[in-house]
Amino acid sequence: MNKKFKTLSEVYQTGKPQEIIKEEKKPFVPMSSLYRLVREAEDMSYTISAQDETGEVEVLGTVSSEVKSEIQRDVYRHAKELNKKFNGLLDVSGFQFKEFNNYLFGIIKQYEVDADKFENFLANKNKAEDRKLSSILSGSYGEIDLEDVMLPLVDRFGIIERSGQDQRNFYQELIQGSFKIQGTNVGEGEFMLAMLTDAKKAPGEGDVTSGGIAYEIGTQDKTLPGPWSKGRSGKASKGDERKGSISYLGMNDGIANVVGLKERDPEQALEFITSTLKEAFGKHYDDNHIKNHAQMIFNDPNLSKSIVGCYALNYYMKEHNDDYIVIMNYGRAVAAKKYQRAPGFTRYMYAKDWDTCFANMVNEQNFIVTVDGVNITRIKIQ
Repeated sequence: MNKKFKTLSEVYQTGKPQEIIKEEKKPFVPMSSLYRLVREAEDMSYTISAQDETGEVEVLGTVSSEVKSEIQRDVYRHAKELNKKFNGLLDVSGFQFKEFNNYLFGIIKQYEVDADKFENFLANKNKAEDRKLSSILSGSYGEIDLEDVMLPLVDRFGIIERSGQDQRNFYQELIQGSFKIQGTNVGEGEFMLAMLTDAKKAPGEGDVTSGGIAYEIGTQDKTLPGPWSKGRSGKASKGDERKGSISYLGMNDGIANVVGLKERDPEQALEFITSTLKEAFGKHYDDNHIKNHAQMIFNDPNLSKSIVGCYALNYYMKEHNDDYIVIMNYGRAVAAKKYQRAPGFTRYMYAKDWDTCFANMVNEQNFIVTVDGVNITRIKIQ
């Protein structure tokens, strides 16, 4: 309401008081509404796009700044929730280490993930029968195509197939995850099995465990540390310590030496074989066990490599309280085309049991373990 202004002299002269001018009442407008009107008046449109790992950009549409902000919040919430779930998988799998955390997230960002699928996948890690490693690797010995088993699990993980190779690429990248953790090498294949099956990394119990069974996991030419790193002062040849070591007994020149010694002095040859086996492996085998296999080598020196290899693997499994050895046809040797088996070809056996080892390493060459001149033990499948 406004008043028409009059001077004091005008009021006295006219005898009329100040006039009041009535104006039409306007509704109250809060400041928030004014700000909104200003924003709408000045609003800009935004083009929303998505870029894949190759750099190709797909335009999704044009939206207002308000919708853009909503999209940003949704994307952030989506990413944060999925990240929590990925961390949850690492945690229940025993792989909550910085190196593997960074590795998994580095892989994940390259692919599209169905959040609902992954949530269900995580919830059923230890429940789904076809994800139990002890069911996948059943029996005392077997061979499987691991890709036939694992690729359907990658799909259930939630990796969305766009290029036709996304799921296979993701699977292969999981296999390659390998780091040294707390002084121990975590080899190829362990991380993949822990992410896709019910397997879990458990300190002091093999590489991974499932259903109370400890598995030693590896790719072609996996190395195994052994207690036989020191050579014996040679009984077969003075001055050459290697000729008294277990590695020498498993090498071609060692076999030739045994043959020559057997011809010259059979008793010394048998003693050399027996004492070499006993010094390297006597902790886990009694004298009769060692004497029996020393006699086998004496009777047929060509069995020396396979018997020494059998001892080396079985001893390792006993020392580490492992149950199964699992060797996959992956790794650097496969990349170099050293092995002709199809990718995914895998053999496993209950290597803690001597008879199973002997059947699959001496009677059959399903696993080949060699101990070379510098006492490095390698295992492969052919």
